[in-house]
Amino acid sequence: MASRFILNLILILEVAVFVITLETDEVGKVKKNGGGACKKQDEKTFHECLKKGYKSGIEECESAENMPDLKPKYAKKCAALEKKLSKCRFDCRDKPPMSPAELLATCSHSDIQFLGTSIFHRLYTSVEECVQDCSKSESCKAITYNTFSKVCYFKSVEGGSPGPDPEEGYISTNMHCDRSGVDLRCQRKDFAYSGADIMNYRSSSFEACALLCRDTENCRAVSYREYDGQCWLKSQRGGSTGPYHSAGYRAMNMECDSDPVIIDSGCVREGIYFYSADLRSLAVADLQECAEHCRETESCKSISFRDSDHQCFLKSKLGGYYPRVSEGYSSLNMNCNGSEVSNLDCMRSGFTYPGADKGNLVVSSQEECARHCTDTEGCKSITFRASDSRCYLKSKRGGDTGPTPAEGHDSMNMVMECDNSPVRNLDCIRSDTNFPGADLRNLIVEEKEECVRHCRDTELCKAMVFRVSNNKTVCYLKSRRGGSTVPVVAEGYESMNMECDNSKVSNMKCLREGLVFGGADIGNTVVADERECVKLCRDTEGCLSFTFRLSDNRCYAKNRRGGTSGPSLDRNYNSMNMECDNSPVTETMKCLRQGLSFPGYDLIQIVVADVEECIRHCRDTELCQSLTFQESSHRCYLKSRRGGSSGPTVSPGYSSLNLECDNSKPEQLKCSTLDEKFAGHEMRHVAVSHLEECLRRCRDTEGCQAVSFRETDNVCEMKSAKFEWWKIRNHYKSVNMDCSN
Repeated sequence: MASRFILNLILILEVAVFVITLETDEVGKVKKNGGGACKKQDEKTFHECLKKGYKSGIEECESAENMPDLKPKYAKKCAALEKKLSKCRFDCRDKPPMSPAELLATCSHSDIQFLGTSIFHRLYTSVEECVQDCSKSESCKAITYNTFSKVCYFKSVEGGSPGPDPEEGYISTNMHCDRSGVDLRCQRKDFAYSGADIMNYRSSSFEACALLCRDTENCRAVSYREYDGQCWLKSQRGGSTGPYHSAGYRAMNMECDSDPVIIDSGCVREGIYFYSADLRSLAVADLQECAEHCRETESCKSISFRDSDHQCFLKSKLGGYYPRVSEGYSSLNMNCNGSEVSNLDCMRSGFTYPGADKGNLVVSSQEECARHCTDTEGCKSITFRASDSRCYLKSKRGGDTGPTPAEGHDSMNMVMECDNSPVRNLDCIRSDTNFPGADLRNLIVEEKEECVRHCRDTELCKAMVFRVSNNKTVCYLKSRRGGSTVPVVAEGYESMNMECDNSKVSNMKCLREGLVFGGADIGNTVVADERECVKLCRDTEGCLSFTFRLSDNRCYAKNRRGGTSGPSLDRNYNSMNMECDNSPVTETMKCLRQGLSFPGYDLIQIVVADVEECIRHCRDTELCQSLTFQESSHRCYLKSRRGGSSGPTVSPGYSSLNLECDNSKPEQLKCSTLDEKFAGHEMRHVAVSHLEECLRRCRDTEGCQAVSFRETDNVCEMKSAKFEWWKIRNHYKSVNMDCSN
């Protein structure tokens, strides 16, 4: 315990050395003596502005092209940052990296270790050498060096996963750090943030606590207890549930907006309480302060304020779960649209949308009902009951199953503009055809056009069936094009998809005679010929191919090109993909690897005339990525993985190829490291003539990310993982496939 106390004291004194060099100005902003340095976080945020298309007047600052217009609030934030950075002479041009000695002098912590997120450890004679190697890797963000054992730990996260931890004999540093002054305008006295803790420990001051947050990746906020210097690092702005009153504490988000919250009066809902979805409640002066606390809390989207005791309720959803009429409450979404409701022409009189209810409340009008839906996260439609002015908020367009006639009810979709245009797609009707299954609901309609309009209004509706019964037209709304299986002949029925293809069948060159595509069946029915089978596949959701049986004209619709595993020979069948590639295989033949087989990952085998025919079968099969051809038997093996299970194997009398390959000279040759071996992650060992061939074998093998080549016997070791660190081994050359020099 005593040694732990000493180490904590060392941490306090270490950070205090830096904090002593700071001075506080009149508004409580801590800055470095001499001033003028731009804050790294401001620079980082401004670069994000440029990436999103913000146009800057600062020299050399280029913004991304063809980006959507920035929201006014975000553009205002970027403009304020630009003005701030101009004062500290910000320069967009890349800065030269610091040397290891400079980095350690600026960013390192003595007697501190960064816990967790280690990607590698290795012996180094000095911490400078460790820093030098870490700086070469994109994934290495920080290091911890043990001065006693000389072991250095490379970290994938700045500050490690739980942040800095006192430990004697360690030196730790991030590869980048921000040592500019801490802006204290964001601090909240006598408040603490609950939850979202990364780590806690003692700190010499509130400013030092904030600096340690900067050094910890994903730290967004801090809470600090003044009487004992306890510092809590937080992974969310405002913690997980927002601020609460606590004397003797200080809390701060590392980024904040100190301007007053501008409340749009058109967004305030008087006499309404946003039910549930509570983060927390706290006493505040007024609605304005309540909104400011919400803005500081990452998870907060809306608020409710109770007049009687000035209680502020922070909410994690827009509108809570749903709004309730509650006297003495005011509620507000932090982002809202206060404009008037303008789409009441979408209202469907005399219909209710059953199911998908979020909540209900009594309102004064249909317009107010629509506003409450706009306010409520996930609300997509409404039903208004005139008898008692009750408003039902719905989570789906058209409710669960679509509109139902109901006197005294009016319903409307909110999420998308409704389509009141004339019905023009009745040419999609299929006479004497039924789309079986996939029913949402059925209702009586005056005409087919009315059924189409009901389908338009229903989120899940993609098709419909009409049937005349007792001189009335029954409309069946369907959730899948073509129903649950395939369209079938049914006298007296008419069926229709909301979208269809009535163009002339022109892709019969894709027909493969004498072949069957096994498996992947959606359904089957009897049709006149292969062309009718094409039309049936067009009308069936998910249909990508079919097999036609000549003996009885039965059409089997398939949900994969080539079926489950590719074609099989059978003279009684013809098969076809809806899209195919009939181009010459000349270019693909350049990928042929003679004398090699790709073992494993077989889809199917079939006897063919030559390699060219084998290639065409692979093209026709959705899962096929490579093949092996046995010359003696003309047997074609289709494979679902490039290079088979583990890469090429020397096999006289076989030829193999991937449908896509790279025959260029391996650029990785310039990246090879001499006398280094990548350990583990073996896929296959194979004898080759030289390193270049080893690289080509890896390139042909799916999942191969690196190689080690043993020069003594020309053994190529293919690896399933990329390596950043390795072992010293004489007579080895190693290289990552995605290396760059």
